[in-house]
Amino acid sequence: MVVCPHCKERRFFPGRPPKDVLVVLQCPSCRELAIVFRHKVIPLSQRIIEKGTREERVTHYATILDELLQAGFLRSPGREGTPPADAAPPFPGDESSCDFEPDREPITNEEFERFHRIELRCIDNAAYFKRHFG
Repeated sequence: MVVCPHCKERRFFPGRPPKDVLVVLQCPSCRELAIVFRHKVIPLSQRIIEKGTREERVTHYATILDELLQAGFLRSPGREGTPPADAAPPFPGDESSCDFEPDREPITNEEFERFHRIELRCIDNAAYFKRHFG
């Protein structure tokens, strides 16, 4: 559960956004803004953004950018090191979560036909399942 950094409202954002998505949200209770990225919730000051001096805005934006960089924003896994320890795990379909072994040969048409004709029908049988999958 993401909590509003301004008023500590717990209904701020249900769930967790996808790993590398940066989300700007407005709290339904206090109407303040915040950025959610990975496991970080960064408060935005509407007062500074709308009415602050140029120096205040630059300082505020620099602080936000520093927080995002610490959370792994702009960092590519494999190019500039590994993702931070608190980074969200990869989502299904993400290339980094794929268990495909490229050295293995693809199944043949005969293997597919056997699976479709025999094994697929037997998979609901408990004894068959335990024999093959433990």
